[in-house]
Amino acid sequence: LGADVVAVEPHPGNAARVRRNAKINGFDDRVLVCNVAAWHEQATLDFFSRAADTGGSALWNDGGQRKTTVQAQRLDYLLAFERPRMPHMMKIDVEGAEEHVVDGLGDCHPEYVTCELYPYALDKMGSSQGNLRKKMREHGYDMFTLSDTGEKPKFVPENEYLRPHIIANVLFSTQAAVDEAWGEQRVEAAE
Repeated sequence: LGADVVAVEPHPGNAARVRRNAKINGFDDRVLVCNVAAWHEQATLDFFSRAADTGGSALWNDGGQRKTTVQAQRLDYLLAFERPRMPHMMKIDVEGAEEHVVDGLGDCHPEYVTCELYPYALDKMGSSQGNLRKKMREHGYDMFTLSDTGEKPKFVPENEYLRPHIIANVLFSTQAAVDEAWGEQRVEAAE
């Protein structure tokens, strides 16, 4: 593959699993696991998780979740310190805290950023799809839908909003970068 991976995972058990899986698969020299939360500033945060589902950990409590204290760091600082080159692609899956993570990017602007669009979580963090899109637009990104069949991502016009049933993964990039990666074929705007 040739790509280095920096995995930012605040949950200690999940971070250990990523390290173990990278080692089992022979990628431990290519995967750096940082056991911190991505945030807009260096901070200490309360982090909530369920014993049976550590993948749904969040900065908000739905009730019945265990509280853990985690350290948080800006991604621009973390990436400059750990891997001093610009990432090509970034996946942000932070249960509604996407704006805070993006605020911690500074001048770090990967060509492709995928995010989980989870309206309930965005609301719990005082945000919305509109706020996230505005923040990403400030960084020069447009929003595109992703298909699970590998088709070219579809541009979502600024005045249109997706209505995911629960959660949808979206791409933030530019039309030029999407055209370069998926070819020049034109596709209809997302519905």
